[in-house]
Amino acid sequence: MVRIAVVDDDAVFVSLLQEVFGLYGWETVWNRDGGGTVSWLGNEHPDLVIVDPHTSLPDGGMTLLREREVDPVLAGIPMVVCSGDLPQLDVLRPWLEDRGIEALAKPVDLDALCAMVERNLVTDRAVVRARA
Repeated sequence: MVRIAVVDDDAVFVSLLQEVFGLYGWETVWNRDGGGTVSWLGNEHPDLVIVDPHTSLPDGGMTLLREREVDPVLAGIPMVVCSGDLPQLDVLRPWLEDRGIEALAKPVDLDALCAMVERNLVTDRAVVRARA
């Protein structure tokens, strides 16, 4: 089964993702308190991470995106950014694109988000199917 980790402080958004991703047969995991995000992700072994760079979580958001630059475990996990902070997202887009990270503005188009998830999972489709 595909496992998607969500690093976001918006419980309603996470609940919506759990419902929609469940229709695809994807499991959604969420670190509610946000502490120790990097080690939590290492323990969860997600196939993909959805992250809000503007979250108030202690180890979330931009901290996680920057840590991905130096952490070999995180570097191997595809990430998709979803943010409601449009000015910040506009500033971040070139940086994200340089790193192959796709981004969507909130409120997200769920069809577009699911397509992004599928596109980012394609890079290792054999592994994804083996876990399903």
